[in-house]
Amino acid sequence: MLNNKNRHILIATAQDILEQSIKDWEKGANNRVVKIIRASNNRCETKERVFQEFAAALQFGTYFGWNWDAYEECLCDFFINPDIDYKLLITNADYILTQFPKDLVIFLDILKCIDEYWQARETLRFQIILHTEPSKSTLLREQSEAYGFVFLQNE
Repeated sequence: MLNNKNRHILIATAQDILEQSIKDWEKGANNRVVKIIRASNNRCETKERVFQEFAAALQFGTYFGWNWDAYEECLCDFFINPDIDYKLLITNADYILTQFPKDLVIFLDILKCIDEYWQARETLRFQIILHTEPSKSTLLREQSEAYGFVFLQNE
């Protein structure tokens, strides 16, 4: 059993933890939706590719402006339906914006803002899991600990 209740942003470093989280999601309420974003190798190495990947996976509206402000706005709009719990799985998260540290900070800032927004509410409406390989988890841990993101661990 994983201790990830009421945690909005989680980081899984082992395949079994990731698979258990997906199983837990599938056992949830009938309205629960799982959106999968796969960031592998070159897919999300630039902000443009991040925008393309998320816009496709989350079906951003045609009004999406292809910049960080528009990205944050679309993420907030996406999570607005009160009848659905949203789950995002970002696999191979180590590859996101690896050559652009300033953009990575903006990306993590946006995730943190969304996390804070939902922490202020009484019900859990979204959860993000960043999946990373154990050999690369040190870098992701360094980048995300300052944001208060939680690493999934077996109890």
